[in-house]
Amino acid sequence: MLNCLVRIIYTIFCVLSSCKSYFDSSPDPFHCVQTSIDSLEAAGFVGLPTDEAYKGKLEPGGKYYFTKNKSTLVAFAIGEKYTSMDGGFKIIGGHTDSPNLKIKPRSKRSSSGYCQLGVECYGGGLWHTWFDRDLGLSGRVLVYGENNSIEQRLVKIDRPVLRIPNLAIHLQTTSEREAFAVNKEDHLAPILAHEAKKVRWNIGNMPKISLYSVKCYHVHRVRH
Repeated sequence: MLNCLVRIIYTIFCVLSSCKSYFDSSPDPFHCVQTSIDSLEAAGFVGLPTDEAYKGKLEPGGKYYFTKNKSTLVAFAIGEKYTSMDGGFKIIGGHTDSPNLKIKPRSKRSSSGYCQLGVECYGGGLWHTWFDRDLGLSGRVLVYGENNSIEQRLVKIDRPVLRIPNLAIHLQTTSEREAFAVNKEDHLAPILAHEAKKVRWNIGNMPKISLYSVKCYHVHRVRH
């Protein structure tokens, strides 16, 4: 009985650890897709191009996947006894999106001497939970590569570089504390950590970056 209980606890622990690792690696849709691709390839799935016909490339017993815009992932497995004339298929769907603070294309702003980021609320988030939390950055950027070609790259800054502070209690009235009404445009602009300003960037060797789809997320949000 005890050995059976130990095995059950160990199994639950392994599942939870796997989920935690997946969530930590997937703070946004682009990282979620890439994390899923890594898992699929480890399981023997083969990537397919999206600009070519699949005729002659698919085989019974094969496992394949393809992506669209690097934010949509489609994976499928073909049964070993599948025939094109009388075979069926099953579909399972999932959603990779989640509420977040999406950084605006023109994001730099300042107030009272603090450097902030202009953000917009994406989705129906519980925005009051974003206050007084360590925030990192993740998403996709477009950079100029060789021969001025445009490349997509994933960015994940898993450090507390941003914060949305609450107003000190003695600067609020009782009614304001009770209401806690959040102005999405004015109250949710994160403050950039002052220590980040001390970093000496070698600007001459940095690629030109366009903030295509970068978002704030809770650092260590599943590591309590």
